Amino acid sequence: MEVLDSHPLLLLEINDQDLDDFEVIDVDPNWRVVRRRPSQNSSQDDLLRSGGGTMNCGTCFAKYLLCLFNFVLFFAGGLVLGVGVWLYFDKDSLLSIIYAINESAAPHLSLFTQPGMVVNIAYILMAAGGFVFIMSMLGYCGALRESKCLLGFYGFLLIVILILEITAVSLAFVYKDRAEGEVKNFLKTTIKDYYVTSDYSHPENIKGTTAVWDGIMVKMSCCGVNNYTDFVQSANFTQSGLKVPPSCCRMVNNTSLLDNNCPRDPKQENSYFLTGCYSTLVNRIGEHMNIVIYCTIGVILVELLTTFLAFCLCKTIEPYEK
Repeated sequence: MEVLDSHPLLLLEINDQDLDDFEVIDVDPNWRVVRRRPSQNSSQDDLLRSGGGTMNCGTCFAKYLLCLFNFVLFFAGGLVLGVGVWLYFDKDSLLSIIYAINESAAPHLSLFTQPGMVVNIAYILMAAGGFVFIMSMLGYCGALRESKCLLGFYGFLLIVILILEITAVSLAFVYKDRAEGEVKNFLKTTIKDYYVTSDYSHPENIKGTTAVWDGIMVKMSCCGVNNYTDFVQSANFTQSGLKVPPSCCRMVNNTSLLDNNCPRDPKQENSYFLTGCYSTLVNRIGEHMNIVIYCTIGVILVELLTTFLAFCLCKTIEPYEK
């Protein structure tokens, strides 16, 4: 059999049903010389193999929806991260802004602007903002560049987050009583070891833990974890000679005591000394449980949808990559 100079022939056994894909160019008593018919979509196939293929409407929708969603989170995460960095390096400006916005609220809000408190808030904001910033950047770049690697890693992280969330909720239900006891013990420890008497005339001297507890008790109209006896365990507080912190007392406009004798002689009429903050918080959450449930379901559904879109887009763009 003659072999063309520029096109050496390959001897193959072809079934009769596959002959439609070939055309006969020569006939031999024992062999048929054939070649594959040119595909009408050969140019499109070459384009897809080279990475320049076009996506269908569903794939494009998934791509740009992921881009939009992650762009919003990218901006929000960067904003939170920036605020955290700003608080860490420029603590004093926060109080100045509060005074400029609302002078009447500044004395009360200044409890939360002490150096220790601001640093803790800054750490939380930087950690949360940084995590959201990095996650959204992975999703945005992966969808925009149609990168299978970035999208796969992004989807994997979302699955890990979902597993951790489901595990945390499950453990909270299974070990509800034990978890409640651990939380209460931790809160009591913060009172016992860190709570000191508030010096409202010099709020800059108030420690972060004291400021947090004062703010919680004033806003939620409560006293201690279970009641006022939690403060008896605090050596720092008992040295003051008071029975309850001033923040456990009933106030006028959250700024001045209704009864100046309340810290030394608390009663139902002038204080919340028998009302624990833990039970108050649980009751308030229970009153808005529907909102909590709906928000939780909404977050989980968004995470599931995002994970689904990420992996669908990842699988769809796979044939286009080299």
